[in-house]
Formats: sequence, structure tokens, C-alpha cells
Amino acid sequence: MLRKGEDKHRKGKEDLGGRFKSVFIVKLTPQAEKAYLHLDPTTRARVDRVLERFERGEFQHPNIRALKGELAGSLRYRLGKWRIVFRIDYEQSVVWIEAITTRSGAYR
Repeated sequence: MLRKGEDKHRKGKEDLGGRFKSVFIVKLTPQAEKAYLHLDPTTRARVDRVLERFERGEFQHPNIRALKGELAGSLRYRLGKWRIVFRIDYEQSVVWIEAITTRSGAYR
């Protein structure tokens, strides 16, 4: 879990109790970090689970869609009323979280 004052880049975990090894590093843009730090604890825990999926390289999910228009090249993960907008850099094995926002603010 990312806390205020910690490094804004979520480091890949070598081994988490034998459950998985990270394939990607998840990094948050300043805008996404600010939104993350303002989430309530329940929503933050839900977002953390999604970010752990991204660390494992799990990008095949019914809630993931490619965006169009100005946001072409980005993807979004639907998490209830929340949207996580992200890009994947396969060359550097980095997932850039661009925004964590409600649906009404996600596509503006």
C-alpha cells in the first residue's frame, strides 16, 4: 500500500509469500498519486488489488477497455464508479497509472 511520503513508484515485489513474482513496475503520475492519497481506505484497498494485478501482468479482464479519441493508447480499468486510466510500456515493463477518478471525471 502506498502511503503519503513514500516513494510514488510502486516497486515490483520479488516474492509475496510465494504467491507471485512481479513482471511489471506500477508507477503513478503526480495527478494519479494525489487522487490515490485522497481515496477512502476501502476504495484504496480495492485499487491496491488492481495494481497488484497489473504488477503480475494481468491485463486480460472484462473491466479493461482500450480508450479512443484523445486518450487513444491508454486503457481503463472499471472499478465500480471508479476508473483507473493507465498505459503499458512493455519495453521497460512499466505500467503508468495516469488517473484514478470517478466515471464522470475520467474522460474529460
